[in-house]
Amino acid sequence: MRPDRLDRVALIEDDHFWFRARRRIVAHACRSVGLSSSTVVLDVGCGTGATLRHLDLSPRSFGIEPHAGIHSSPTVPTAAGAVESLPVRSTSVDLALALDVLEHVDDQAALREIGRVLGPSGSVIVTVPAHPALWSFRDEDAGHLRRYTRRTLRQTLNDAGFTVERCSSFHGTILPLVAMNRVVSRGSSRRRDAEDTPSPRLNRLLGRLTGAEAALAERGIRPPTGTSLIAVASKVSLS
Repeated sequence: MRPDRLDRVALIEDDHFWFRARRRIVAHACRSVGLSSSTVVLDVGCGTGATLRHLDLSPRSFGIEPHAGIHSSPTVPTAAGAVESLPVRSTSVDLALALDVLEHVDDQAALREIGRVLGPSGSVIVTVPAHPALWSFRDEDAGHLRRYTRRTLRQTLNDAGFTVERCSSFHGTILPLVAMNRVVSRGSSRRRDAEDTPSPRLNRLLGRLTGAEAALAERGIRPPTGTSLIAVASKVSLS
């Protein structure tokens, strides 16, 4: 993520419906793999550190971010580093998060490096943008290289040495709105950027919709499709 894009994210992510719902969905995924006070959690490409700050997953959580220091939270230990070359000791991490990171980089190199730092029974949770058909200027502006399908995300994780435990969609409730906006916003920077800056009223409404979807997902009821994908995968044992 470019520094200017990180500046924009820092302004909105605490209260923006999209980020709030993603944090809830990621928190549920983290609980599904098991957490304790001794769990070492690494957030790869942690941005401002907001995910770890809000979720408080473990006292032993830390982040790696290429632009560490620009918007880093003082309550989240963060070090500078690239996902393809993590400044982390091998097999020292129990759970890795890569939240909307893989689409920015060489995903195979990134996942192999995550696999290196994970312990033998370690897990990774990834989120990525879905539906290549939704590709737009917003992807280019964000520095995306690709969008994924369930099949391509599964294959990407498998090829990097992971066993996919679960791969599902989220943000299904906003898919029609996003698809419509991607079509009508062509040539209109105001409409294009409306996804970043919804009005307070619209943000509350979409927050209720995405929050209800997240609550259903916690009960195992997940949308058949959505603007994003989440996958939980475990490191393949070589023994």
